[in-house]
Amino acid sequence: MARSLSLLLFAGLTRGPRALEALPDMARPRGGLVWCHAEDPTKLPAINVLAERLLIEEVVPNVLVTAPGQQPDERDGIIRRPAPQDRRRPIRDFLDHWDPDLMTWSGGPVRPRYMLETDSPAIPRVLLDGSVTTFGVTGGGWLPRLTRATYGRFDHALAVDSLSAIRIGRQGVGRRNVQAIGPLDEGTAPPPCNEAERADLAEMMASRQIWLAVDCDEAELPTLVAAQAQTLRRAHRLLLIVVPSHPSLGPAFAEAFRAGGLQVALRSEGRDPDNAVQVYVADIEGEHGLWYRLAPVVFMGGTLVAGQSRNPYEAAALGSATIHGPLTDPFPAQYGHLARAGGTHMIRTPAELAAAVEALQAPDRAAQLAHAAWDVSSRGAEVTNRAVEVIRDALKGVSDNART
Repeated sequence: MARSLSLLLFAGLTRGPRALEALPDMARPRGGLVWCHAEDPTKLPAINVLAERLLIEEVVPNVLVTAPGQQPDERDGIIRRPAPQDRRRPIRDFLDHWDPDLMTWSGGPVRPRYMLETDSPAIPRVLLDGSVTTFGVTGGGWLPRLTRATYGRFDHALAVDSLSAIRIGRQGVGRRNVQAIGPLDEGTAPPPCNEAERADLAEMMASRQIWLAVDCDEAELPTLVAAQAQTLRRAHRLLLIVVPSHPSLGPAFAEAFRAGGLQVALRSEGRDPDNAVQVYVADIEGEHGLWYRLAPVVFMGGTLVAGQSRNPYEAAALGSATIHGPLTDPFPAQYGHLARAGGTHMIRTPAELAAAVEALQAPDRAAQLAHAAWDVSSRGAEVTNRAVEVIRDALKGVSDNART
């Protein structure tokens, strides 16, 4: 009873003026719906992958993903909306409209009002990525037992480590329902490729060392030109495959490498990377999966300038050793996980890029880096698998209770 009184006292003391909330801009779709909330927007990539899995495995036909400040969107069967304001009426209106069958919470401290309003009607609540680093509640921390009253409303909790699991378990979540399984990460699936074409190109380039630079910005061209020219002094048959950030940049990329004294072939012109080619500009869209499978070493473009890098887990999932610059948006968490595991190599200058490419031509060094990266990306997939299982079981429990 004390826990309920703490939440009710918090609600009464923080009522504030009624907030204006936009009216729902779409009808609730038919069928079950899971609401996945990311209090920390950096968790959205992992939550989006979880949402995709819930749909693919037919755990539920609809997934609603919210985060503070998120722009409304509907893609791939996932509804994305900003989180409701932390006031009773907006949250109540949100719940009345979307009528979720289950809620998940990840990242940041927990908001007591969200937990209070999901009491009626009661829906299962699952804490994802529970961590001592984000443990706590938003506002009202001075109220006695508020933290326990808030966390005690979670039916299940998946924690990033054993210390976090113990602390969360002490807050009223049944210890049987708290597990330490590691951080929630997306463990993204690698992009596909044409296997027949991969086999043909692999045979053509079998005797050559290869490195790949993907989604590179024009501002990174001088670095790539200098790095390839420097590395060729020691590895005379080294081939660079470079994917521009947009296919239309292919001719400009080819001209820049030619101006640097390098032999270039442009894929959009139907050229093959024969033995005379030192730089192959792959300016056809949608072929990332092909090049990842052919190159054991990958430089992630957009990380030396304020561009948009690709998700490094794509390369990691295919066993590539990755090199990147210091600018890792929009995937700082993913690059951070890989770096802490020793699964990436960060560079800042053309000389550092050339040295990294040269060092990673040693098979043992590249394999060490690639294995560490693959291990991180595969662990993320395992955590997502467990989250899917917990959500499936919790929804089954709701169905069973409804039948009895």
